[in-house]
Amino acid sequence: PFTAATVVLVAGGYPDAYEKGKEITFTDSMKGVITFHAGTRKVQDQLVTNGGRVMALTGLGKNMGEALSHCYKAAEHVKWDGINFRSDIGFDLQELGQ
Repeated sequence: PFTAATVVLVAGGYPDAYEKGKEITFTDSMKGVITFHAGTRKVQDQLVTNGGRVMALTGLGKNMGEALSHCYKAAEHVKWDGINFRSDIGFDLQELGQ
């Protein structure tokens, strides 16, 4: 059995006013996660932000700690001006997934 965890990457200013059209880049492979696009769009050959909740990164692991580790490691490799995500969520659930 696997455990899944998800980290949501949001635009700066979310949930209040936020800017769209910020170029999104990936500095490394997104191994270990499934990337769900929510507030993104493609403009010519660039992926850009287009909403408050921009994308979700879901990691799988043998327990909650491993799943969270995949999410947060991948989140470090996603870049755009104003990116935000909570880095303190899920750790209280580690005992449930072991």
